[in-house]
Amino acid sequence: MAIWVIGAALNPFLKAGEEQGLVPDDWDPDRAGAFVANFVVVALVAPIVEELTYRGLGFAAVRQFFGGAAAVVVTGVAFGLAHGLVIALPVLTIFGLILGWLRLRTASLYPPIILHAIFNGTALLAAVLA
Repeated sequence: MAIWVIGAALNPFLKAGEEQGLVPDDWDPDRAGAFVANFVVVALVAPIVEELTYRGLGFAAVRQFFGGAAAVVVTGVAFGLAHGLVIALPVLTIFGLILGWLRLRTASLYPPIILHAIFNGTALLAAVLA
């Protein structure tokens, strides 16, 4: 919930949603198959791969040497930077911090994967339905 509030607060100034260009401007029934394929990748595959990378391998490596708080911060910032989006960097970094905190609190990768998938899926659907 917090990431949507933060994103909504920053969007009038940053227009971060327009930077990546992964979502269509409106629904086009002729491209339903492409939308479904894009949805599967963005809302299912990407969250699994990114969470295994950042909150799995990265988190464990940083926590081993520097502790849990450092793991949250380092992987959150790395997550934001890895997307390569300048305008969306604040929102992505904050989202990465939230996902890292969730990983730390639950000691599991499943909650961050689920939240990440919900976030990405909701963003895709909102872009098409809005």
